Amino acid sequence: MKNFIFTSIMVLIFAFITTAQTIQHKTESLKDVAVTVNANTTYQTIEGFGATIVSSRRGLAKQILDEPNSDNITAAQRDSIYQAVFGQVGISMGNISMPLLELDQNVYNYSESEFMYNNVISGAIANGQSAANFQPAYNIDHRGMTWMTTLRANNYPAYLTACGNHVVKGLTKWKQLTGIEPPVAMLFNEPLSGNIELGSGATTQEVVDIVKAVGAAVRAAGFNTVKFFLPNEETTAKSLETATAVLNDPTAKQYIGAIGFHTYPYGSQYAELTNILATSGSGAPDADEITARTKLKDLAAIHGIPLWMTEVSNGNYANPNSTVTANGSIGHLRARAIHLHDELKYANVAAFFGMLAFWDKKSHIEHFGAGTSMNQELDSIALLENEGTQNILTITGMGYAIGHYARYVKKGALRIEAISNNSKVQVSAFKKSNQYSFVLINNETTAQTINVTLSNGTLGAMLKGEHSYGTTNRWTRITDFSPNSQTTFQITLQPESVTSVTDAPAMRRAKFDFDGDGKADVSVFRPSNGAWYLQQSTSGFTGLEFGINTDKVVPADYDGDGKTDVAVFRSGTWYLQRSQLGFTGAAFGESTDIPVPADYDGDGKTDIAVFRPSSGTWYLQRSTAGFTGIQFGANGDLPVAADYDGDSKADIAVFRNGTWYLQRSTLGFTGVAFGLTTDKPIPNAFVP
Repeated sequence: MKNFIFTSIMVLIFAFITTAQTIQHKTESLKDVAVTVNANTTYQTIEGFGATIVSSRRGLAKQILDEPNSDNITAAQRDSIYQAVFGQVGISMGNISMPLLELDQNVYNYSESEFMYNNVISGAIANGQSAANFQPAYNIDHRGMTWMTTLRANNYPAYLTACGNHVVKGLTKWKQLTGIEPPVAMLFNEPLSGNIELGSGATTQEVVDIVKAVGAAVRAAGFNTVKFFLPNEETTAKSLETATAVLNDPTAKQYIGAIGFHTYPYGSQYAELTNILATSGSGAPDADEITARTKLKDLAAIHGIPLWMTEVSNGNYANPNSTVTANGSIGHLRARAIHLHDELKYANVAAFFGMLAFWDKKSHIEHFGAGTSMNQELDSIALLENEGTQNILTITGMGYAIGHYARYVKKGALRIEAISNNSKVQVSAFKKSNQYSFVLINNETTAQTINVTLSNGTLGAMLKGEHSYGTTNRWTRITDFSPNSQTTFQITLQPESVTSVTDAPAMRRAKFDFDGDGKADVSVFRPSNGAWYLQQSTSGFTGLEFGINTDKVVPADYDGDGKTDVAVFRSGTWYLQRSQLGFTGAAFGESTDIPVPADYDGDGKTDIAVFRPSSGTWYLQRSTAGFTGIQFGANGDLPVAADYDGDSKADIAVFRNGTWYLQRSTLGFTGVAFGLTTDKPIPNAFVP
């Protein structure tokens, strides 16, 4: 025991001395890096970040038909997965497998499609997403539909017709389940390379023929807007070849909504994590890879079609436990953040996908056999160890890397020019409305002080962010800080780290700020004459008539311009006088509902929403994520919506007899006893 104590003390002393030396060394090696950002030099419009979403049901098609209720994941585990993938990481799109289980060309079974809707899409919607954000996959895949190979050989025109029927059946079921026609659907996954899903002997011309046949079939079936993303070939070169052939055919081109590509084979530049760190991570991106992405970028630009990177996986089975790139390590996270940066910069991708949205050990064993490591799926977003009694869910390095972008860069954001004078400090910058977001990757082994200068734009009054570094710090929140001026800010990056920063409107906007100067204004609504009297701190006094005696006032920033809009709720109808977009009226709710406007999807715009006491249901019409209804609360509860976990999204919450029940968008459910039954919760003081 004495020896143990003595040894422990010596270790602590040594650790203290070593740490002190390290801190001193880092202080001495701080270097200023200049980053210039030009808001007027814009590139692609971001559509989102995602992954492939597959089923967790046991076995192949025949087994699923025999065991219709089988599932490798429990309901509780599924909820945790969706909260992690959609709520925490923030993926907002993805190709979702919706198989029809066609064991014969004339026999369709929709049980798996229904399972995916009821157990996957519904989970995404509950975590702030919309079905319109996802791309149903109805791949022409001869491996699962072997009858297609025979039909193609015997009757090629009938084969093309069958391809059309396959997709029409799938889209019809999708619309029945979701109520919408998807903007984009998936048609192929490595049709001529990698998986070779069209089988041996397939040609580029066959891909073109299928696109034309399927496109004509879906239009004839009444699907007037859906388009397809393709070809999603194994490599950039093969994707370029196949996409060029399709887009050069005017008839086929009209059906294409996006060009998708993969970054394989295993061991290549962007599949292998160590290659990424050794090249782009060391300030020397691979010239051939830049050239390949330039060709894809140019093809997309010529045809006015967005480019998506739709699949990548390390697949490093030989060295899955490398301390540099092990699952969740900072090397893994940083490598994929670099990959994201490079695809955004060199390929101008509008979307970036990880491998799978989630994967579980039971499914892994069924697919790859017992004894195989889950590390070969480390480029999926979340992994669930559920073998036996295990129940461990982890977000991977890929998940954390995507989160550094997806949590701050929303659909519709523009990538803007960002130039660093240090090739090992990579910066991506984005703007949406009056919000700026930055992702900064420090590949140096020492801390770096970054001086960011923004031209042709203005920063908000407060910056917030989070960084990942070392062995345990993942999305660790940075203390909010003020910029040095309206166009400059300084931040110190940890060694070998990834940092996200934003001047999020939700952080800097004051309630009841009618002139947008960041300060709340003294204001009153006079029911007797329906007049608003505003004493604005910068713009001065104004008065306007808007509303009647019985209206409930619901002032908030509905158009996201940083200014509170005058608005009223009247018998189930919202009347908004928006400062930028002008007047609008929207019927949403019932006369007995309680209006609870707030920014539930974190896009900087207040969403119209109501709480219905009779059923304890919240109905939200989110400006970006769309409609959702959530049962949370009971009659007599006081709604207290607010952002309780600091992710810029308002959380639904109620106060009941001295207890707060919070359904936080990132951190999940909690209950807090605070207050007396007769107390009035402060957030509810602003609920009319």
